[in-house]
Amino acid sequence: MAREAYYIYKDLGLSDNIAGFIIEDKYLSAKRKLLLDRPVLSAAKLQPDKNMLVMAAIGSPKRRKLIQKLERKKIQFDTLVHPSVSVWESVKISAGCLISKGVVLTCDITIGKHTIININSNINHDCVLGDFVTIGPGTHIGGNVIIDEGSWIGIGTTIIHNRRIGKKCFIAAGSIVINDIPDGFLAMGLPAKPIRKMTDSDWDRLI
Repeated sequence: MAREAYYIYKDLGLSDNIAGFIIEDKYLSAKRKLLLDRPVLSAAKLQPDKNMLVMAAIGSPKRRKLIQKLERKKIQFDTLVHPSVSVWESVKISAGCLISKGVVLTCDITIGKHTIININSNINHDCVLGDFVTIGPGTHIGGNVIIDEGSWIGIGTTIIHNRRIGKKCFIAAGSIVINDIPDGFLAMGLPAKPIRKMTDSDWDRLI
């Protein structure tokens, strides 16, 4: 996802501003010191700088933990929107969001902080997306839909109008959501039905 973010910056004419890629120490490797000709940096050693912005391009709700660590250091976050994104009227995009190529946002939409909306997704009028939501590529969301914080919407999902997805839900790829989904559930199918409560091991396995 960080590489995808790089190419969004490139399409915005801002790739020269990228100082490097940040990674948690447990994933650091002596073999990988560069990525796309930029240095790979330690998150633990990162220090705030008034001229620095960070984009948390991690395609998983688990990005929250790293972001919170950096926020405690007073690190500031960028908001990244591809130039092809169609944004209509009265759309609020919060800090730290990443919105990929080909997304359509119609009107009166609120998007919470550090939410990721992937390629070619459509979000219609009066939707509210909470913090740390992840929208998979090719997702279609009707009007007046609420997706609460930390939920993951899988690739190619369709959510009809006037529905609510609870907090920390996982909606499997290709599902069609015609009913509300309660907090914390794994849901899938045509139509999508809650299967069981999500566990920490589920998040580790599914993402």
